[in-house]
Amino acid sequence: MIVRNPFKNDQHFVPVALVSENYTLIQHTAVYKIILEALNKIEISPDNVTGEIFITKYGERMALRVYLSSKFGFSPGDGNEMELLLECFNSVDATTKFSALLIWFRTICNSGLVVGVSRMDIRRRHIGNPRVDDLAY
Repeated sequence: MIVRNPFKNDQHFVPVALVSENYTLIQHTAVYKIILEALNKIEISPDNVTGEIFITKYGERMALRVYLSSKFGFSPGDGNEMELLLECFNSVDATTKFSALLIWFRTICNSGLVVGVSRMDIRRRHIGNPRVDDLAY
C-alpha cells in the first residue's frame, strides 16, 4: 500500500494506491535529484535553467519539465529558434510508467502553442530493478 503522509493542515495518513509486490517505487525526489546530477555532468548550473513541476493533489503523479539552457538551442535557418526540453512523468501508484523525453520545440505564439519533435524516449515499468539513474547518461 502506498500512503501519503500528513501534509500541511491535513494530519491524516491517506491511502493513495495498492500495487503489486513486484512494483518498485521510484520516488519523485529521485527523478529530481538525477536531473540535477545530469545537469552537473554537462556543466549546466541549475540556476541557468527554468522548470515546471506538476504534482497531483495527493502526490501520486508528477510531471516535470526542464527547459535546458540556450547552450542546446539552435536555429534551423528560418528565424525561429529551437529549444531543448526534458520532460519526465512519474507515478507512485502504478497508473503510469516512468518516462523521460528530450524534445526539440519552438514557441509558435504567446498563447503557449508549441511544436516539437521527440528523438529520445525512455519508458520504464516500475518492476524488477528500474534504474532512474540511466537518465543521467
